[in-house]
Amino acid sequence: MSRINGQIVFELQGESLDAALRLEREIRRELETVKPKQSGYMNEIRDSWNAFYDGLLTRLKTDAPDILALTGLDAPAIQVAHGKDTWPRAYEHFPQIFSSPEQNPRYFMYAPVDYKGGHFAPVDAIELDDKTADRVGDLLFAGGWLGNAPLVNKEKTGVALPPDYNPGANPGLQEDLQNPHTRRVFVAGGESLAAVEDFRRREREFSAAASAVRDEVERLASLEIPKLKEKLPAGEELRASVSYRYGGHVETVEMLLSIRMEGKVNFMDGGKALRLADTAAYTLHKSHGNEYTVLPRRDTEAGRNLAALMDAVPKHPSLADYPVLRGNFKHTPGQFDAALGINGTVPQARDLGGRTLLIYNTDIDAGSTFAPPGAKHVPVGVFNWLQSDEQDRNMGITPPPMPPEIARALDFAKIKRPPAPQP
Repeated sequence: MSRINGQIVFELQGESLDAALRLEREIRRELETVKPKQSGYMNEIRDSWNAFYDGLLTRLKTDAPDILALTGLDAPAIQVAHGKDTWPRAYEHFPQIFSSPEQNPRYFMYAPVDYKGGHFAPVDAIELDDKTADRVGDLLFAGGWLGNAPLVNKEKTGVALPPDYNPGANPGLQEDLQNPHTRRVFVAGGESLAAVEDFRRREREFSAAASAVRDEVERLASLEIPKLKEKLPAGEELRASVSYRYGGHVETVEMLLSIRMEGKVNFMDGGKALRLADTAAYTLHKSHGNEYTVLPRRDTEAGRNLAALMDAVPKHPSLADYPVLRGNFKHTPGQFDAALGINGTVPQARDLGGRTLLIYNTDIDAGSTFAPPGAKHVPVGVFNWLQSDEQDRNMGITPPPMPPEIARALDFAKIKRPPAPQP
């Protein structure tokens, strides 16, 4: 038996193959009258296609219920994900059918294995062994490079945890993380919440000031475009692009400028950056690639105006600026943690579940009793659950119902804001 990511792979033949071909014809029929979005924002395209599939399946329940029965589209399997520091999350999955990119396509079904080890078995189909299933995966998806879509995509949906679920019964579906690190999580309140809110206020001020400089540099650079176009073929278009960076070795905000060809005349030149020269407002230093660091001139009026904008950009804030938030958790960094500056001192602040959470990195046996002033401790599983909920919603997936333990923890940690001071 082949189990690929909690699924069994079949090659459809006989009655199940005939059902897949009929399903394909019904999809083409549906597309004659219903036109899902093909362009625009990814979430809008996704939602449009999900609505299309829902409409198709609703029609087939009446017009051709045997197609649904033979293709497993009315046979959900409940899978349960249960990893380190988490509550189990149950999802309802459906089989997916893919056609191969061959002159005479073959049809394959990926049938999810449920939390008890059961699965849908298509009639007359051949169950593939591991080696054959791997070759089929390479054929269908080219190692992840080929975006082959199933005939019908039914998004997984979060459901209540089955009452007979046993975490140890099917370890193949569980996430096994051998990790000496964990997190210490608090719901911010009082002085700690005030520190986070002040940090975010300063972040907004920084972003507004830096954006004002970026917009001005882009405006000044655009004034140079007519002169640059004189040396290019007629009809070519240019675009000024400005970004900024801060932190690390950069003490103050730096503006990075490039002017690129749009490829209107020569398609192969699309995105090609041009060599740039100093102007009355700024001098340029080659940075990396085809970008230039912009330095305002202070010997011209235009340069002094730009310098004034740049001087007004405050230092980028950090939660490390607030002593009340600085923890003392032991955190032994790995190679990547050390490179990213991850430690047990400065928290991450996240808004999840209607709360502001402070998340500290720590070793499992850290033993510290630190707590930010005014904050309330909650189990790390609360954070992991809420973060998974957010990830589900971002993918258009309905999360599972919240376990009562998490609801109780959040209710216990509910922070009441003090009344606003009267003028």
